[in-house]
Amino acid sequence: MIFIILLLFFLGSGFVFSFLYHFSVLFFSQFPNLFFFFFFFIIVETDRVLPVMFRMTLWTRGRVEYSTGVHCIFLPTWTAS
Repeated sequence: MIFIILLLFFLGSGFVFSFLYHFSVLFFSQFPNLFFFFFFFIIVETDRVLPVMFRMTLWTRGRVEYSTGVHCIFLPTWTAS
């Protein structure tokens, strides 16, 4: 349980999620279908904890543009186009 809380804390951090985002773009650039599934899985699994991660983003970095919700909403649309 503590591990999950720490994971959500670091994922909610703007810097860490930005790094994961750019790394995943490079890694999944050859596999767009897998990339789409990966972020769709994040949307489904974090549907109830996104507000918590959003608050953590505001508290840790204050950088809302790097919050998990923003990327999870726009990335599948970008990869599907």
